Amino acid sequence: MINFEIDYPSSKYRNYIEAVYNFCKSNGLSMILKGSLAKGTATKFSDIDLIILGNINSSKVDELISLYGNPVMTNFTENPKGILILVYQDNISVDLDLRETISQQDLQDSIVILKYDINFIIDNKEIIRKQVKSEYISNRPEWYKTLRLLHRGIIKYLSNKTDSAYELLEEI
Repeated sequence: MINFEIDYPSSKYRNYIEAVYNFCKSNGLSMILKGSLAKGTATKFSDIDLIILGNINSSKVDELISLYGNPVMTNFTENPKGILILVYQDNISVDLDLRETISQQDLQDSIVILKYDINFIIDNKEIIRKQVKSEYISNRPEWYKTLRLLHRGIIKYLSNKTDSAYELLEEI
């Protein structure tokens, strides 16, 4: 059970966070909650921003992705490069950032849910993201990347983050 006070917009957000928490706990992975959920400003349209730190291979990534069911849309971000974007059938959208290191800045406006000293590495010079393959993510055509950017832009707009929404539209 998570020992932090998190203001969930609905029970599906709580269910997702608890499923990932249990996975991370059983696999010795550190877990950091970021974004509007960590700040207490999440709406029913907000995405879930998570950083997972530790030794995670492709099969564990697939297990992590499918914890909440099979996603209906998956991709990687382009800016910053390499964050997994997952959209599930019940409109839960997740930015899953798998890393080897974090910066001190990453810890601002975040909640450290699980911390294992062995993999909680702070490096202010270089953020190292895990480059893992997943059966859920393949090379995507340009139209799919555009669809992903439109989806993210709409989610940001519905969450009253118009500046972020316009930045995504500019990327298109």
